[in-house]
Amino acid sequence: MDIQDLLDDDISIASLPRVYHQFQEAMCDKNTSFTEIGEIIIHDSGLIARELASYTETLEPEKYFIAGMLHDIGQIVLCKKLPELTLKILLDNQTQPKQLHIAEFEELGFDHAELGGRLLEKWNLSEFHVEITTFHHDPNRAPNYSLGASILYFADILANTMKLGSSGESTVPPVIDEEAWERIQLPEQIRLTDLKEKIYKAYDETVGLFLQVA
Repeated sequence: MDIQDLLDDDISIASLPRVYHQFQEAMCDKNTSFTEIGEIIIHDSGLIARELASYTETLEPEKYFIAGMLHDIGQIVLCKKLPELTLKILLDNQTQPKQLHIAEFEELGFDHAELGGRLLEKWNLSEFHVEITTFHHDPNRAPNYSLGASILYFADILANTMKLGSSGESTVPPVIDEEAWERIQLPEQIRLTDLKEKIYKAYDETVGLFLQVA
């Protein structure tokens, strides 16, 4: 299958990830509770990517918040354009578990990361967002933004292992890429429990900020 065929016709259906639309709808509904808005935000890798980026002074955390929201947009295109084939991939992946992007590549010849990157490129988004979306499952191949891709890679892993939502990934534990991990260079004293606490604190602060401007 040619990846370009999925991008040539009307692609307005995939303007932003589901979580963004959910958030917009929730903010417009006066009956939406603080908890419901929080559930929408915390179930996205945007938030975790921003927290990982915050440990490096030279990075712009908000760019990673956006990247986390956009990184799986290729999955939305697949679901909209190839619903039956996408369902087959997901069902097959339950009986023969493997990383979802690998299953997609075996079936299609490309995965949702490459498709998402091509879509962001067509929308004229920044080279940064295009590249780290394309390589968020294989950050060592990113030619210019390998650090950014590595951060998104680990944000994705953390979101799944911490069960903060699901993007259809199987239960197969990911093989941690040590080169990508070393590239992030988190402070030695930072533990997973510390990171979780920081993520939940950021969640409270983010929801509170949005409620103030709603």
